[in-house]
Amino acid sequence: MSKSVIFDSVYFEKKTECSVINKVYLKNSPENIIYAQESTGNNSKSGIHILEDVPSYVNIELHENYNGYNFLKSNVLGFYVNLEGYSDVQEYLKTQMGAKSRSRLRGLVNRLEKCFDITYKIYFGEISKEDYELLFAYLKKFIEERFSQRGDKHQAMKEWNLYKERTFEMIWKKEASLYVIYNENRPIDICLNYHVAGVYVNKIRSYDIDYSKFRLGYIDIIKQLEWCLENNYTIFDLMKGDLRYKREFCNVITNLERYILYPKHNFGAKLWANIKKEELLLRPKLRFIKDATRKVLKTNTSEDTVQENKEPEIKIVELKVFPTNIKLELIDLDQEEFNSLRKSVNEFQYSTSEHSKDIQIYKLTDEPGSFIVKGTSKIIKFSLY
Repeated sequence: MSKSVIFDSVYFEKKTECSVINKVYLKNSPENIIYAQESTGNNSKSGIHILEDVPSYVNIELHENYNGYNFLKSNVLGFYVNLEGYSDVQEYLKTQMGAKSRSRLRGLVNRLEKCFDITYKIYFGEISKEDYELLFAYLKKFIEERFSQRGDKHQAMKEWNLYKERTFEMIWKKEASLYVIYNENRPIDICLNYHVAGVYVNKIRSYDIDYSKFRLGYIDIIKQLEWCLENNYTIFDLMKGDLRYKREFCNVITNLERYILYPKHNFGAKLWANIKKEELLLRPKLRFIKDATRKVLKTNTSEDTVQENKEPEIKIVELKVFPTNIKLELIDLDQEEFNSLRKSVNEFQYSTSEHSKDIQIYKLTDEPGSFIVKGTSKIIKFSLY
């Protein structure tokens, strides 16, 4: 029999254990110890252990009674930022991106801060229960809305209650954090992170899709990299999942490692471990066939999926003057009944760089579903269908 565990579940999230490992530490700084077993005596948990998705920046020391196969045949890529040698985020970005990309990122931050009253906060070492409950509710809402938009489900939802139960205590122990971007008092972007031995692990992240035009995911990475450099972190880990923003930010992209661990002096266990190794080497090919089949099936049903997640159609017309011959009612965007308007208003602000305090929103009383947004430099009418 074999037991398989994921590296981050053991050493970052601390949801389970792999008792045949004595020590885990950073390759470039061995003094930064991620895990050290208190006792190195005889280990009663014999058998084969498989440790999956091991990042390339760690070294692992096995229990004295264990050997192991270590190989880089996993087809899963890991993405992280090695911050060693950098003093600030702009210095890092100069080595990672061209001038045009850096200018675009500065523009994103400047526009967000110009349009709203933005603050950035990390809850690390301290958080009230009220703030914690509120932020977890927002994070769940953001994830569900974002993935519903994509017609997909986030992996974290399978263990959401476990994340919520454990993270509060981990924040107070400085083993986890919540990084939040606020518009006034409203969270619009939230990241759940783990902290250990100078490693900052960006585990779960999401944002309010009404602000999607502002590319909040790029902004939160810039701000968290700033925090990491100010607090002497050496690794900013964006983990697995091959996404464009990770390729833009990460200076290390490498296959995650896999360890198969088996008891010494046990021929049967060694033979079984070798069979398991060959099986795991075949897994990517089987997954490729499975994914290709799923893709074909999804294509055949994509029409229905698109219809199910289709957003309301919006017609936008720019007005030269503010109308005075129709019935209008000034509305408050923060009222729940007008939540569906927020995305359209935010996109208006993005295009005009208007601050939210400088715009007014009116409902056309004789035209249900029609509204006027008036800024200092532009006026639009939009209708929802």
